[in-house]
Amino acid sequence: MSGDALRGRAAIVGIGATKYGRRGELSDRGELALATEAVARACEDAGISPADVDGWSSYSMDSSEPGDLSFAFGSRPVRLGSMTWGGGGAPMAGAYLHAAMAVATGQVDYCVVSRAICQGSFRFGQSLARAKLPAPFSWTVPYGLMSPAQMFALAARRHMHRYGTTQEQFGQIAINARRMASTNDQARLREPIDLDDYLASPLVADPLRLYDICMESDVGVAVVLASAERARDLRQDPVYVASATMGSPYRWGQGLLGGANMSDDD
Repeated sequence: MSGDALRGRAAIVGIGATKYGRRGELSDRGELALATEAVARACEDAGISPADVDGWSSYSMDSSEPGDLSFAFGSRPVRLGSMTWGGGGAPMAGAYLHAAMAVATGQVDYCVVSRAICQGSFRFGQSLARAKLPAPFSWTVPYGLMSPAQMFALAARRHMHRYGTTQEQFGQIAINARRMASTNDQARLREPIDLDDYLASPLVADPLRLYDICMESDVGVAVVLASAERARDLRQDPVYVASATMGSPYRWGQGLLGGANMSDDD
């Protein structure tokens, strides 16, 4: 089933989230506890019991496995346990695609897409320095290029060179993100910023500034998907899936440092 073939056949019917904590702030709870809280809230929002969920979908090596989640809620037998790997947060689209296909085709009645993370003492650069590295990182880590900010700075500078993108345009992304956060009482930072604030923020990895960098947070988030027919009888007005897709270019999975980033074919 192609992504476009899903149009109008699946719907998001419930959303749930825990509080957002600073990196390590919620580590005493653990990822499974955060995931179950988010799932419970999403099911309550949808007007169903978590025991009704028979499909689970996640991404990027989420440690909260379908067997553990279904056992926690006394759910019916699992009819879908799906994971999309690689790419950090990028496979989220694939997680939704799998869930939408499952409910649209009748494989499951309700599918939860969830992700929980507790970072504890994890430090991206330090962990890379101690790990068995994928091949692309062996060319960069020994020279100190280890953090996501540094890696994306290369992509940002390439984009500026190729398309004439400006820092002011990057700033609009940060300003809009903060504007959306101001509507969420669970968000960590809700105060609005303007372009002057953005341009006055320190450079982290040229050309990226402080407000370009995402916060490292502990959180659990979940949504419930159902078929369009089933969604009509639930508590919330359904939000229908228009399309979903996930694909990859040549050498996908090698990351920003694998030579496929903004190649001549892009």
